[in-house]
Amino acid sequence: MPSPSDHLRHLRGRALARIGRAGWFARAFRRPWAEARAMRRPPFDAAAHASILDYADYGRFATIAMALRRIDLDRVPGALAECGVFQGHASRWIRRLSPERRYYLFDTFEGFDPRDVEPGAGDDRRFRSTSLEAVLALIGDARNVRPRKGRVPETFAGLEGERFAFVLLDMDVYPPTRAALEFFYPRLSPRGYLMVHDYHNEESNWACRRAVDEFFADKPESVIEIADSWGSVVVRRAASGAAAGAPGDGAREASS
Repeated sequence: MPSPSDHLRHLRGRALARIGRAGWFARAFRRPWAEARAMRRPPFDAAAHASILDYADYGRFATIAMALRRIDLDRVPGALAECGVFQGHASRWIRRLSPERRYYLFDTFEGFDPRDVEPGAGDDRRFRSTSLEAVLALIGDARNVRPRKGRVPETFAGLEGERFAFVLLDMDVYPPTRAALEFFYPRLSPRGYLMVHDYHNEESNWACRRAVDEFFADKPESVIEIADSWGSVVVRRAASGAAAGAPGDGAREASS
């Protein structure tokens, strides 16, 4: 079975999220607290900035917003990808900020694949309270959204020629995180961003940290730690990095 600390963190996070979504709590407590700690001059859309104050992890969402703005300003070609979607709150935010780029969503939408949990963890039942249909309903306008339901890396099949400008990994366990790094890094456009959640989270025996540290040990890019709730890291591909894949620009709206 998963460790008691993993379960406690997951249950605490879900409880805080439910409280945080309550209107009375947001008005009385979270909104003033977030406003006092938010960026004074956010470089992205004011309405979008106001909407992140409704999320518990302001630092994470602000970092995503700045990365998405930067790839547009720098004309970085490529699609967007998120691995580990769960209920789709980050997906909705990313789709709102970059509606014209192809956006791939990778998840089982059924919780962890048993083959990916740590040895001895048993039946890890976290993250099962979701479905692809519920995520798409939350996103709303799903133009250019490309869901890929199933296990990573099997769901990467057929995308070998794609290029990516921004990738978010939030899968909590080692095998799919390491496989995603191996798939996306050579396909990440020069000056594209790769963000990995839970780097400073000890769950699954520091799974995300192990995958990141091992993979980037011989890469030219530096891993930058950010102070969001679970200690994400961000990597920006070197400007001279060669991205594998077709020359097509993922920023254009897909026709099918």
